[in-house]
Amino acid sequence: MAGLGYIGGADHFNVPQSIGRGGRIAIDRDQLVNRPNEIPNRSMTDKLVHEYLNNFNYHYYCTYPPAFLREYAEWWNITSSGRPVSMTFTALLLQIPSLAVQFVGEETRREIEYELGESVQILTEKYNAAADKLSREIGPGQGGLRHVEQLFLSACWLKAEARFVESWHALGKTIREAQEQGLHQDQEEGPGSVAVTEWHSALRRRMWCILYVWDWYMAGWLGRPAMIDHAKAHDHQVDTDMLTLSASSTDPDPFHHIYLQYKLVQAVSRHYAKYNSTLNPSALVELQRIFDDWQDKLPPYLKLESEESSLVVDTTHHKFILSQRLQLHACVSVMRLNPLKAYLVNPITTTSTGEETQLRESAVTYTLALLSTSQSLFNLGVDAKDHLVAFCLFDTGAVACSAIMHGVAKAVGREDELRDAIDTTLVRLSGLSHISKPAAKSYRVLARLVRRLPPPSASASASGSHGTPVAAAGKKIKTQAAASSNSSSPPPAPSSLGSSILPAAAYTQSRSPDTWPSASDDNNSHDTFLLPWVVPNDLVVQPRDDEDNTGAEPPPSLSWTIQHDNEHQLTNLDYGGFEQLWNWQDLNLDPYSGLPTLP
Repeated sequence: MAGLGYIGGADHFNVPQSIGRGGRIAIDRDQLVNRPNEIPNRSMTDKLVHEYLNNFNYHYYCTYPPAFLREYAEWWNITSSGRPVSMTFTALLLQIPSLAVQFVGEETRREIEYELGESVQILTEKYNAAADKLSREIGPGQGGLRHVEQLFLSACWLKAEARFVESWHALGKTIREAQEQGLHQDQEEGPGSVAVTEWHSALRRRMWCILYVWDWYMAGWLGRPAMIDHAKAHDHQVDTDMLTLSASSTDPDPFHHIYLQYKLVQAVSRHYAKYNSTLNPSALVELQRIFDDWQDKLPPYLKLESEESSLVVDTTHHKFILSQRLQLHACVSVMRLNPLKAYLVNPITTTSTGEETQLRESAVTYTLALLSTSQSLFNLGVDAKDHLVAFCLFDTGAVACSAIMHGVAKAVGREDELRDAIDTTLVRLSGLSHISKPAAKSYRVLARLVRRLPPPSASASASGSHGTPVAAAGKKIKTQAAASSNSSSPPPAPSSLGSSILPAAAYTQSRSPDTWPSASDDNNSHDTFLLPWVVPNDLVVQPRDDEDNTGAEPPPSLSWTIQHDNEHQLTNLDYGGFEQLWNWQDLNLDPYSGLPTLP
């Protein structure tokens, strides 16, 4: 039957499934005679593998270090003896450095570029292209679990490069390969089945959990169909004790945060299926209870607000806990806020029900929580190329602007909190703008939206206005966290971004509200002005002398040149890849933007 294209199992004939599915686990038969030239020398490859395992791998924990390192050592032994090596593992070994150099710190970046003589951007593209070329030589179902892993990491690479639609397609390819190998089903013993160790089964289940979660996330963010039937998907029971790295029962499992998201997505997807994906206010209230119950059951070390969160585990030896905790809550908060955005981007009506009022208040609360979590990720120094940081700051900041413009924030009594959070968000995005193209583009757009915010006293009237834009006014941007808001010195830069992202002058408040542009400035298409919270062009940090900037974009201009209305529609701007995730129309801001109403 496999020769006719059927996947294993008796599902197609609706008969009892007594035939084992283990036959789809392929033993690597692919052979590669020579080591690819793209793989550097042993010492450098060791360094890149170490960077990957101790940094990016903790995002998803799709590579189990003990097993990988055993194969890695064997691969080098085979290579040094001149024997052919596995094509599948070699493709993975090329993909791993492509991600490692995407997320290296400044000091390591300099070392790598000095030794290899190329910029990390050129290196990451070269490694990814070589891995992709080799991967295409592997037939469906022939590469084993390592091939699924490499395909998933390829999708991660595209996501980090802000190529989101390509990443979604790559994720789909990964899911189809995983299904071809039967990862979506537990192995059954039976005639003709291949013996699979419990340890290997646990690895397969874990990989499927990752794909299950990220299929749901990517479909939601991109507005595209899911490739897995989440409501009917097989419920994998993952033994979280099977693959621990230590015999100590108190050590946290680096994969556990993914498994928790897997269980949550299962519950949420079944709730959507129950209402045919159309959630009325009552269904939305019920959905929020699902999130609340899940959050209440989190282990203490993964809770954001818990006295035990920093005491249960030793974060000195388990540094991944801090970033995993924040990444977990950021992803879940995006999922939680998405169905409630309609209550933030539309004016309040007199016919609002009690449930709608409750949902509106909850939406503002979740918006503030997500902005806070995103800013904490930034402060922690999480990699600038992690799309989650810049996207959450930008998308949630834009939604918060809409909530203020429509009077929602004022109605629930939290407008000042939202304005403060937006101010801080702009500073965070400005700090990322010279090292992340999406952050640079989103910073410009969000700054423009903030400039359109009505003054606090005018919010209520603005929510019912459909005429000319309200004069730009408001509070000065806060340039530091609340704990140090009275100081004029710049906030400390996170370690992964270096200490010179922005000069001290960039954080000063030299422009007073009296010098801010008014709405009438829009009538002069030739005037150029600086936003009150924008760094003047002559203060923008210039590229490093040792950096290869051939073909790269210049640092973003942090001033805004007024253009004619028909020339600066937000739909026509380059968002550096975020346009695939973000839709201007979703904010319902045409009447407030000063732009022509969009079709």
